[in-house]
Amino acid sequence: MDYQKLLEDLRGGVIDEFELESDQYNDFYEVWKNYHHRGDIKGIAGRLGKIKYVRQ
Repeated sequence: MDYQKLLEDLRGGVIDEFELESDQYNDFYEVWKNYHHRGDIKGIAGRLGKIKYVRQ
């Protein structure tokens, strides 16, 4: 999955949100930790380890 594109699409308003399963988080985090616009996006913890990301 192209997490960089998901983050850019979210920040740019192409998509309103995306959701990750807990088993995807480690791969996602490798992109997230180097993403320069982290302050523009918020993660919301959900049930069963799901995380939803939305624009701030």
